[in-house]
Amino acid sequence: MDDAERRAFAALRFNWAPTPDDVWRSSASFHVDGLHAAVVRAVLDGVAEADASHASSPIGVAVLGQRGTGKTHLLGSVRERVQLAGGYFFLVSLLEASAFWRSTALSLLDGFARQLEDGETQLTVMLRRLAERVGAPRLVRRAVLGEYPLTRSTLDAFIDLIRKTDRHLGIECQDTARALVLHAAESTRLQDVGYEFLCSNDEVEPGGRSEWGIRRGKRSAQEVVRDVSRLLALTGPTVIAVDQIDLLIAQSVKSSEGDDRAEWQTSLLLEQIAGGLMDLRENTRRSLTVVTCLPQTWEQIKTQATDTVQDRFREALWLREI
Repeated sequence: MDDAERRAFAALRFNWAPTPDDVWRSSASFHVDGLHAAVVRAVLDGVAEADASHASSPIGVAVLGQRGTGKTHLLGSVRERVQLAGGYFFLVSLLEASAFWRSTALSLLDGFARQLEDGETQLTVMLRRLAERVGAPRLVRRAVLGEYPLTRSTLDAFIDLIRKTDRHLGIECQDTARALVLHAAESTRLQDVGYEFLCSNDEVEPGGRSEWGIRRGKRSAQEVVRDVSRLLALTGPTVIAVDQIDLLIAQSVKSSEGDDRAEWQTSLLLEQIAGGLMDLRENTRRSLTVVTCLPQTWEQIKTQATDTVQDRFREALWLREI
């Protein structure tokens, strides 16, 4: 081996511990299609089931594997395929188990801000498809997409079209739909009004929401997630991936060793996570929930949760080492 070849090898960089942000980056340059093909197929079959459904969500999928087997990389591959096929992808990072729904709502907002290959965000794509679905006129469509100044009358017209398309959904989700449009607006002030509502926060400026037809009060994080999922379901299937729960549980288990009160807190933590995962299916439409974790983490969730996780998730799939 000569010096040039040594320098070439020295310049190589291998990322064998991808982070959640890597899920949103293209893996085309180093992905191997045949790797974990059965697991990918099981997930994509669930997405196809969600796509074919009119309202309900399919049974979730639990993907298990030891560290280094490619769980996070697999999610990146699934994301690319789902989005190319016209679906949506969101990655949920649990900040704490007791705030399951708030973490999920914040993760949806993060996913909406992520760009697709053509540079559009998932939020813009969803609003464009929704405008086409309800037959919005060109002026209304451009205003909703932030391509033209948004007015109260054009926003009212858009919501009215949603209600005509699906009366029940339009009535229930109109405030969240208005907030999503405001969040996509060109004006930073309107973006903030929409964002604060979607985060279930109080108003920063009193009256800022009613100015745009959002009724008084605020939606809980669980209600926001439910509304967003129902609006997404009008235009395509969704994958909600829950990753990186191992550290949250491992820290609690380690701190509870030999402490009866701490062990009770760990049991509560597992119950909260399991309950959130199971309720996610009940509160979403045309959405596949995918959980990736260590085998021992999944075993703890199954054995210590009071309800049966197996009823709402397909038999766990194992990723094998290369």
